[in-house]
Amino acid sequence: MQTERNPMQLSGVRSEGAKLFERVRQYFFGVRRLYPDQPCCLFDRQSEPAVLFSKFLVFSFDFRAREFAVMTGAALTAAFDLATPGFGSDLHYWRSAVNFERGLKFFRSHNFIYSAYVAAGNDLPFWYELTAGGPNLRGYLFQQFRGDTTAGGKAEYHFPLFSVGPADFRALLFYDVAALYFRNLPPANNLSTPDFPRVRDTPDARSFPKEDQQGFSPGRDIHNAVGAGFRFFLRSVAIPLLGFDAGYGIEARHWQFFLVIGA
Repeated sequence: MQTERNPMQLSGVRSEGAKLFERVRQYFFGVRRLYPDQPCCLFDRQSEPAVLFSKFLVFSFDFRAREFAVMTGAALTAAFDLATPGFGSDLHYWRSAVNFERGLKFFRSHNFIYSAYVAAGNDLPFWYELTAGGPNLRGYLFQQFRGDTTAGGKAEYHFPLFSVGPADFRALLFYDVAALYFRNLPPANNLSTPDFPRVRDTPDARSFPKEDQQGFSPGRDIHNAVGAGFRFFLRSVAIPLLGFDAGYGIEARHWQFFLVIGA
């Protein structure tokens, strides 16, 4: 179910509903023996195709609108993804997530935007694991942190700098936070090696380095970043065309810089 309206703002969509998707992917898992002197049932195998068939259910409620560069309203999205041999998949995993975002307008052209999310999964393949770092945690490397359970959010304050004809230049201050950890890791088994003591006995043979620890530790698993940036808008376009962010990772004590293209 989806309904739309045209408010007074430059652009705005009100929508609510649910969607069910089916996704089919085929991957080749290249598995090799890291330590030839150790017996291993999976590392000896040649690469072979694996089919991932998942059901993906999404509920969304979007009441956001844009008046030129200012976003107002709120959006809530909940998603659940399930892959199982019953669907014809070679892997068995699930992943769920809830995201919320809201924008508030101040002083006609100032904008405060905040968002929060929670997500969790089980036996996720490497390419579908939850990650932090980069666009969702500025101040850290892209996908620097991984896990199967996460919660986080961001807060941004946007304000105008100057205008040149139809072009608007705006600045922002931001704060990002993410908590990310592995809730479940496989036990040691005959696939384990000294550097990778945990290897999942699944077709993808996902291996975990010894640095990965199970369970939540606030000092290790909570990451914070602060910074500033700018955005370039055209008044005929509701989303930013170009931007630049400089983020400082508080725990890393290091700056990272990001080019932003589009929203």
